[in-house]
Amino acid sequence: MIECIKYIPVNKGHCLGYANLYVSTWDLEIFSVGLYQKEGKRWVSFPSRLYEKNGEKKSLPYLRFRSPDTYARFIKEARRVIEEKAELMGNKLDLLNSDASVQQEIPF
Repeated sequence: MIECIKYIPVNKGHCLGYANLYVSTWDLEIFSVGLYQKEGKRWVSFPSRLYEKNGEKKSLPYLRFRSPDTYARFIKEARRVIEEKAELMGNKLDLLNSDASVQQEIPF
């Protein structure tokens, strides 16, 4: 079971916020899990180390699942609990309005 023990809203660029998660079956806390959104899509990202290679900025996550299926299931559940915590705190995570790159067409 995954629990979101803390959510910090950011709402800057593509970053909606950061969360601290607790995985009870492993007695493990994961800090600074990012919740991002771009072009109507939302995803969760593990904390990572930024580096530069050939002039391009990249990131390398500190955690990695060996099984893509396990990773997908974990990320799906992590996103669900983070979104739930954000909503409980009064942070409405509206897909259109919280993404600065998406602009609504004015009807007149």
